[in-house]
Amino acid sequence: MAETHPYAVTLQQLGSIFDKEGVEPEDIADHDTFFAVSWSVAGNRREECFNKASLPRSTSPAAGEWASRLRALGRLLDRRAIDVARIVPTDGGVVISGARWGKYFTARYSAEEVVAGQVTTMTIPAFTDTVLTPLQRRLQQMSRTN
Repeated sequence: MAETHPYAVTLQQLGSIFDKEGVEPEDIADHDTFFAVSWSVAGNRREECFNKASLPRSTSPAAGEWASRLRALGRLLDRRAIDVARIVPTDGGVVISGARWGKYFTARYSAEEVVAGQVTTMTIPAFTDTVLTPLQRRLQQMSRTN
């Protein structure tokens, strides 16, 4: 993670924006210094980038629904040392993809697991380097030759 604050803080800050705007995120991509977020309003898909350094700072506990949910998720990610690439909220929880211990990682967490901070049967095992898409393999090969 290149950020100076843990995910619990930055995701809570991002969640407070969703609460203020009254939107539900469909996709959150972490690009180290900024989040790229998409959501739909009246059937129209919107995308916006949020610079992590300029997210609203809050010293109070998470107040809104999304601020609370994303803070709980952030605590789980911080504890499990997951470097997030993408967060996709689902009807019953969230799907996370990223890296853990230098390996590609994807997992599905139920809302209850996120709140409890525990991972049980909903976890999808981390993929090894051998389970890469053709594009990922090509990018990996290119980075080794440079």
